[in-house]
Amino acid sequence: MTAPERPPRRKWLPDFSAWGFSRYERRALWFLTALVILGSGYRYWQHQRLAKTLALWVTPADSAAAAALADFGSPAPVIQPVNLNSATAAQLEALPGIGPKRAADIISYRDKHGALRSLDELDNVPGIGPKTLERLRPYLLLDDSVSVTAASEKVKQ
Repeated sequence: MTAPERPPRRKWLPDFSAWGFSRYERRALWFLTALVILGSGYRYWQHQRLAKTLALWVTPADSAAAAALADFGSPAPVIQPVNLNSATAAQLEALPGIGPKRAADIISYRDKHGALRSLDELDNVPGIGPKTLERLRPYLLLDDSVSVTAASEKVKQ
């Protein structure tokens, strides 16, 4: 009695045996191919994540950084400097790290104590510490014509 004949095996992968590869070499080739494809996908994902992260930290004065982000394919955000003494809650919320609660706190402080004379007064607002203040400096004005960072750079010179 002879064993029943097996149906032909489906070959959904190309047959590399024509090139002289053994069964184990073919498996190794498929493994390496899959590894290259997965690695390329991971690298692309990292690239996109980095572009989004960098876009959050570009200041209007960083034209070189904005140009570098254009190479990443991510548009650089345009955040206009805000005059603290006349800004609305919506304008303050557009600043990085400022939400509705902090914007309301800044306006409340400004209404209670009058116009801000220096950016360092923002340190008195609850929820705004030295790190937040330093991150916001490039976006803040106390006067409509001169940014505080530009004025502080003139003083240093």
